[in-house]
Amino acid sequence: MHRRVVTAALAAIGLCAAAASGASAAPVALGGTPMNVIVGERGQLQAFRAGIPDGIYYAPTSTTGDAGFFLAVLDSTNTVFGFNGSAGPHGTTDYTLGSQGAVTGSGTAADPLKQVTTYRTAATNGLEVTQTTTYVNGSQFFTIAWSVHNANATTAAHFKAFTAADFFFDGSDRGTGIYTQGPPQFIGGTNADTGNSGGFAEVPGTTAWSRYQALAYGSADNEVWGKINGAAASGATPTFDDSVVGEQVDNAGGVEWDQYATGAGLGPNATASFSLVARSAVPSALQINPPTPARPRACRSTSPSAPSTPTARPTRARRSATRSRA
Repeated sequence: MHRRVVTAALAAIGLCAAAASGASAAPVALGGTPMNVIVGERGQLQAFRAGIPDGIYYAPTSTTGDAGFFLAVLDSTNTVFGFNGSAGPHGTTDYTLGSQGAVTGSGTAADPLKQVTTYRTAATNGLEVTQTTTYVNGSQFFTIAWSVHNANATTAAHFKAFTAADFFFDGSDRGTGIYTQGPPQFIGGTNADTGNSGGFAEVPGTTAWSRYQALAYGSADNEVWGKINGAAASGATPTFDDSVVGEQVDNAGGVEWDQYATGAGLGPNATASFSLVARSAVPSALQINPPTPARPRACRSTSPSAPSTPTARPTRARRSATRSRA
């Protein structure tokens, strides 16, 4: 069965569930140009580039992408919190909804478009997430910051934090992984047909990545949503493994922050911050030769926003954006 058919079936099931339990809030669009970034009620991310019908994350026609922020809470129940996606993840515990604010700002560098969404792991005494998404008009990237507050007044929290996405760059979910050492570090995918790359870049001066991985979409143990689903069961052991898939796959990627998984954790009433830049697949100064999974190839960047010196790739016949699922 093709992936789009499976997604449509899951969407139909989801609509039935929504009808029974009450409709979800509509995602909030920042309304920028040439990229319109959209944020779902549990922080799901999607973005559409001007003149291109497909979003940069799967499902490409959905305003709620299979991309966002996840918390693997390691205290007592060991639970992964997140959302139920179109094609994944399936099996995480939904965040408890908070609020979605209106878009502010004029879209300039001094006054970027900004939207704030809140959600939490529990109604009380859990981890409260404040997600701030910003975009400057004219850019082919946007920035996301997550503030995680331990609302428990007496007990520390231990957790691993993740951002993960099912990529759909330049109209296809087929590609190879890419990693550049930076600074800043960059992890993502390169479209197999166009040679353009997109993904996640580290924000200098913010909490450093603990791990990263470019890998295949799917729910198997070695695929992106399988990794996220199993992140709490593995305890403090890192989930991603700093590898980069070197062959063409239905590509995905993610980053991990483990600073609060061991030791003192995040103290009572304390707050931790995480951030990254999400880049769309556009021609830019990226090293696009695919590295091997065992030994990620890296290049040094010459600017804080983009790594250096692209390498040409041969043109290939366009592949179908669909694939069969096991």
